[in-house]
Formats: sequence, C-alpha cells, structure tokens
Amino acid sequence: MYVKGAAVETAQGTDNCNLKKPVRERLPDFFVIGAMKSASTSLYFYLEQHPDVFLPARKEPEYFSFRYGSSTDYAWYLSLYEGAKPGQVCGDCSTGYSRGLDEHHVPARIARQVPHAKIIYLLRNPVKRAWSHYVHRMNERVSSGQPVLEFAEAVREYPDIIDAGRYAKCLRKYLEYFPLRQIKVFILDELLADPGAHGRELDEFLEVEHVPERQFSRSNVAGQWNKEKKLAAWMERLEGSTLGKVMKKILPRFIRSRIRGGLRSSKWVRAIAEKRTKTVELPKEPPLELQDWLRGAYRDEMRALEQLLGRPIPSSWLGDSEHEHPSGGVNPGEPFLRAS
Repeated sequence: MYVKGAAVETAQGTDNCNLKKPVRERLPDFFVIGAMKSASTSLYFYLEQHPDVFLPARKEPEYFSFRYGSSTDYAWYLSLYEGAKPGQVCGDCSTGYSRGLDEHHVPARIARQVPHAKIIYLLRNPVKRAWSHYVHRMNERVSSGQPVLEFAEAVREYPDIIDAGRYAKCLRKYLEYFPLRQIKVFILDELLADPGAHGRELDEFLEVEHVPERQFSRSNVAGQWNKEKKLAAWMERLEGSTLGKVMKKILPRFIRSRIRGGLRSSKWVRAIAEKRTKTVELPKEPPLELQDWLRGAYRDEMRALEQLLGRPIPSSWLGDSEHEHPSGGVNPGEPFLRAS
C-alpha cells in the first residue's frame, strides 16, 4: 500500500491556512509514458497540432517520476496547464513514466491523483530502441566532457538502456492501477506504415474530433544529436556552473524560467551551443553480434507482450529463423554483458 503523496497533502493543507488557491487546477487527462527513444517526441508534435489537445511547452515535465513530493513542485506542475482552454484535453508526455517504476511508483502516483487518466504507450523495436538509448546516453556524456563507454559498460552504468525495453513489465505495472480500457498501446512500425488510421484511433481514444490534416514525422531519430539536444546540453552545463548555482539560490523559479526561455529562443545562444557541444561518432545500427544478444535478452519479454496485447508483435523485433538460438538466449552476443 502506497502512502499518499506529500505534494497532494501539502496542497490540500494550504486551504486550512487561508492561502490563495489557484484559480483553476488542471491536471492531465492523458499521459504518453514512452517508451524512451520510440518517437515520443514525434507523437508530442503530432498531438500538439490538434486544436482540442493542450500540451505544455515543456515536453517532458516528469513530475510523477522525478519531481513528486513537494507542494512547490506540485504548484509548478499545475502552472504548466494554466493556459489550457475549456474543452481541451491536457496531456503529459514524459518517458520517465515507463522507466524505474519499482523505484518511483509512477503508476500508483498517477492513479492516486488522476484515476480517470488515459495511458498511451508507443513501442519500438526493442533492439533498435536500446541502441538509440545507448547513443543518447553517450551523447550526454560527451557533451559534458565525459568519455564514451563501451555498450557492456554503459548498460551497467545506465541500466535503463535495457530496462526501458521491457514493455510487458511496464504494462503489467500500469494494469495494476488502470483498467485495460484506459490504456492504449501503439506499435511504431504500424503507426509509420499507416499514420492516418492510427491517428484516427488515437483521437477516438482521447475522445476528441478526428483531425486528419496533421503530419506524423520522425523527430529526434537515433544517432542524431540535433540542435535542440545540443542546446539542452549547453543549457544544462550553464545551469550547473557557478553562475547558474548562484542564480538558483537568489532568484525565484518563475524568474529563472523566464531567463531560461529567453536564452533558449536567442539565436546567439543557439549558435554558441551548436559550436561548443560535442557529439559522439557511433554507427546508426548496433553490431550484428549485439543485435543477436539483445534479441535473446528480450525474447521472453516480447512473448509476454504478445500475451498482454492479444496479438503478435512485428516479426522483425525478434529476427527471423537465422537469429534463433535454441540455447534459450545464450548466443554470440553474450560477451557484451559479461562482467569485466
């Protein structure tokens, strides 16, 4: 049994102190929980094009994963939805909601505060997703002056590289708190093959009028450390500098937010970030041996996913017969994860 979040208790407690309440408290109606590196950014921009959908400018608030537990962060989270118009459905697209669930208890937190919430889970070939996740983490390291790690070392340092592809495990966690009718799973391969049909399916699930004049295009693809990512990395280094730490101590959050927004929109700042942020040079696809290992590592998980979905997953996710290993997952890729 989970204890009620401190953020909710504190926010309710303020009523007894006669403090000014927000004019209108809006929480999300739906959550895009990931998976990370599975075109969630593309889905965010697709949803954003709908006039009856409101998404905050901050793509991944991550309130229920990494900011949960204080009245200050709860007030900040509510402020993200102050611009929503009557009749619009509000969404939160945070891929952290499908990672580290044993530690952060995200499904329980969401269910406690938004029991009617609809959950959207976009899934990608787990082998390609894991490699893209690895490249993403290595770009983060290089941009902050740290060395690139080999894949085996990287997954020990960043276990979510593998864990974020355990789709069945994540779904089971959410099914403990939400009925199946409130959960919608999309397969990226299928969505890209027929975006029109799946766009209609998505609108029906969110109970909004279907708007066909929208484009679903890939953003933030694997191996591409785009300008926005470089800017984010540079801003993170700036905020971690001595000046940034001083500003955090003396300036209120809303002022820092305005400064951050001004810097992000500055062409001069973007040019500096583009020039000074390094990127990692890695192949777009993992080595064949690693692909084999990852297929073996995910095989049982994918079979469990098929049982939960009640339908087969794309055959490419597990590879064809030449990639089958009768030894139950022990295959040529095994050395990638051996302890060094």
